[in-house]
Amino acid sequence: MYDADHLHFWRTADGNEVDFVVEEQLNKGLAYEVKYNDVQFKPNKYKKFLEAYSDFNLACVCKLITKDDSIEAIRL
Repeated sequence: MYDADHLHFWRTADGNEVDFVVEEQLNKGLAYEVKYNDVQFKPNKYKKFLEAYSDFNLACVCKLITKDDSIEAIRL
């Protein structure tokens, strides 16, 4: 479990952002982008973040769209 001191938001002046950045150690941790569905997540959009913070793992948290729309899940 992490406290508020470990949870951050990342944004550049030109509007690139990552919703949740969790620093587990100095300059190391996890990063989560939240999207409504997995189609909206474009990994190339986060190139600046990954270049600046290469020791952070980036994942997408989203609803998965199924053919029959009967199952919803969170993908990490």
